[in-house]
Parts: sequence; C-alpha cells; structure tokens
Amino acid sequence: MVDREVHGGFVSWSRRGVLLVGVGLLAGCGAVDDLVEDRSQLPVLLEDPMAAENLLGLTLKEGSESGYRRPLGKPEFTEVRRVFSLGDDDRQEVFDRAVAFAKESGWKKEFESGLPLNMVWNGQKNNPRCECGVFISDNDTADLMIRLRVFDEP
Repeated sequence: MVDREVHGGFVSWSRRGVLLVGVGLLAGCGAVDDLVEDRSQLPVLLEDPMAAENLLGLTLKEGSESGYRRPLGKPEFTEVRRVFSLGDDDRQEVFDRAVAFAKESGWKKEFESGLPLNMVWNGQKNNPRCECGVFISDNDTADLMIRLRVFDEP
C-alpha cells in the first residue's frame, strides 16, 4: 500500500511544477500582455454620431464600450454597443431613420441593393477601418441595436 502523505506530497509538488512551467510559457509567448485592454481607439467610435446615447430620441436601455484585446492570440476589436427601446414606435420606420442617419454620418454600404432583409444594415468607414451595424431583431423585444467596431490593431 502506498503512503498517502508521500504520494499526495509528490502529486502536489508535480502539479505546482506543471503550473509554474505553464505560466512561464504563457509569459514567454507574450500571452500575459494579451489580457491587457487597449482603449486608445475608443475616442474614434465615441465621437461618431451613431454612438450617441440619445440616438433618434430613443431611450437607451444599455450601452457598453470595450477596447482592443488579444485573449490567447485571438483579436477582440474595439467596440461600442448601444441598445435602444423602440417603445410604441414603428419598427420599420425607426430602422429606416437609423440607416438614413448612419448614411448622413458618413457610413457607406459597399453594395447597396434595395431594402435590407431582416432589418440588418452594415456600413463601413476607412482610416481607421470601422464598421457600423444597425439591427432590429425580429422577436418581441423591439430593440434597436447599434454596434460600432474598429477592425485595425492599435
């Protein structure tokens, strides 16, 4: 029969060794720096009229801003999200106004063809390369969602 204290002690120390080697590898590969959020591009998005918290006079339900990160090497780009309650307003009318306002604000869709399907529209800007998404879900929540993203690394 194996002595539990000796066996448990050996396993405990070997786990610590594996943990230390793992942390060392992550630090050596630069993965520790990947967890840092770079918010330097946020002003570009927050200055855009589509990031307004009172867009089209609608009530803001929730909003968020996040900077550029690279968790485990996969980029998560700088993003501003806004969700507005439509209340009793007509969904199609609000969507049309939001898309028109995005276009007035300089957002362009590369290939515009008729009315967008399913109340989804995406426009782009350059320098830096950005995207503006306008979306109204087809469920009962009746929310207008705006997502602005920068696709360039800081």
